[in-house]
Amino acid sequence: AREIHVSPHAPVRRYFSAAGSMLRQGRTYLVEGSLEQAFVLLYRFNIFFLEVLPAHPEFATREVATERKRLKAECKAILDQVASVKQTLLQQYGAEEEAEPAGGWTPGSLSAAGDADVCALAARLAALRGEAGAATAEPGGPEAAGAGDGTRGSASAAASPPAVSSE
Repeated sequence: AREIHVSPHAPVRRYFSAAGSMLRQGRTYLVEGSLEQAFVLLYRFNIFFLEVLPAHPEFATREVATERKRLKAECKAILDQVASVKQTLLQQYGAEEEAEPAGGWTPGSLSAAGDADVCALAARLAALRGEAGAATAEPGGPEAAGAGDGTRGSASAAASPPAVSSE
């Protein structure tokens, strides 16, 4: 993880403003149902406000006492929300993992209507690994999409990568 440092030369109000922005955007993500983004921003808000910002020399001054108290009061509720979002995400990830095929993700597990670029990249990866059947085109792959328009299915887009030797 990247260390965050506050500059003692920057006004502490600027950091309070940044913390407030993280809090507002995190709550917006929660309302929109973007749980991963909400989790990240609300978690960062707590770390920033509770661990990083107190290192600023102006943090404990009277000039920012009202804002400091307001954000500190928010932290408890935010910690509870972060814990709740984390549990929800873990349940979602667990359900996705159970729904995944036993062998994991494979290029053939994409539907024919799946993303043609993903199919092409998966086929190239399989070819690089030397997996059997990698040379065959996936249904709905780049050869099928955009035939004749010069963007997909062209010789340059469909060309196989050079063989990789293991010497």
